[in-house]
Amino acid sequence: MKNTLERYTACAAWWRKHIGELDYGPATELDEGDDEGLLATDPNFLIEYIYAGKSNTCHALKVGELIEIVEAVLAGSRIPNLGIATATEAYVLVVPENAAAEAWAVTQPNASTEYWSDATKVHAAFVYGLTPLNIAVLAEQTEHKDFPICDWADVFVKLSAPNISPKLLESAVNAFLFAIARDYGAAFSIHAFEVVDPEDRSWIDEHNLDHPTLPLRPPGRGPGLQPLQASFRRAESSRDLQYSILEYAKIVEYASATATRIGSHNLLRSLLSRPEALRPDAAFLDEIMRRLSEFRFDLNDSKSVKITIQTACDPFPLQLLCPPTLKTLSALKPSSSKQESQRALADFADMLTATRNSIAHGKANYRSTGKECAANELGSLVATARLAAIQVIHWYTSLPPETRIHEDPASTEQPTE
Repeated sequence: MKNTLERYTACAAWWRKHIGELDYGPATELDEGDDEGLLATDPNFLIEYIYAGKSNTCHALKVGELIEIVEAVLAGSRIPNLGIATATEAYVLVVPENAAAEAWAVTQPNASTEYWSDATKVHAAFVYGLTPLNIAVLAEQTEHKDFPICDWADVFVKLSAPNISPKLLESAVNAFLFAIARDYGAAFSIHAFEVVDPEDRSWIDEHNLDHPTLPLRPPGRGPGLQPLQASFRRAESSRDLQYSILEYAKIVEYASATATRIGSHNLLRSLLSRPEALRPDAAFLDEIMRRLSEFRFDLNDSKSVKITIQTACDPFPLQLLCPPTLKTLSALKPSSSKQESQRALADFADMLTATRNSIAHGKANYRSTGKECAANELGSLVATARLAAIQVIHWYTSLPPETRIHEDPASTEQPTE
């Protein structure tokens, strides 16, 4: 194994060839003929002046940090539309899409958390400035719109996990950004090598970046979650209330395939677990057909959304946000009956579906059902639909993976310690 001096000598040579000069600063004066590499035997030795990319920002890196960046560039693979990954680390450039995300670098600049993505435990943290991703792009010397600025305005998610693959990287970063949007309202989008306009972020201490643990509810894992999380993040990123309604409704519609069939699937599993299923006779098959006939499989979208919301949602948190015209939901009390709660959720589902249809169809001859949300209450409906979408995602996540109906073939492998 190479020692620190050998590693640094190789990395410094690569840096000078592909990126630029390394200046140790006025505090370190080298006599003529001295070997600057001897200064690099200490991983904490500071290289004080580093300029990279189009930015005028001066960076400083410790020897160990420069070695880590360069070795990650050399060992890593670029993942199209995502970032760069080695076997155990990955970097993805993200861009703030709303005010909460814009303020994130001030309020939570170095927050980190651990969570499960499918069967893998992942550590995620926000990092800034020079990373293997923008240095790798910079080394290509390609002048195009994605050419990195290498400024503190560049915000990255660093993911650490064993055996990172493109599939795991996509799943893990989407889950992390979904959880940030859900719990903190900060919407970030993934930008493949595209950078935001540079700003002065000099208040960030470049040499004392601790990583306070960020409290996050688990974003969930297993099959079917990526489309739900992606829709939620798109809704959070939009400043258009109508577009947000479409994405939140899409979450409910996606989960409705499971919500409307879970009863019949559970019954069928129960019947197929009986001994008679090994050698089914006519009587047993007739029983299966008779009992399954109790379920309806020809539900339209409106009824499916209604069943999903009634199955997955708690009406009382929704009540605090709902439009005033949802009288049944606004009037609910803790003493209300289950039937009253279900009716209130049904009325909310009808308003969500009718409003979604009026936005999506956009035809001059569209006929109003009278259940659409009034324009002056659309903000309240968006807030209610957002919370309902979170509840639906939580319900879907709580289901055993094999019971979820989904469009992606993600593994249902369970995590192991």
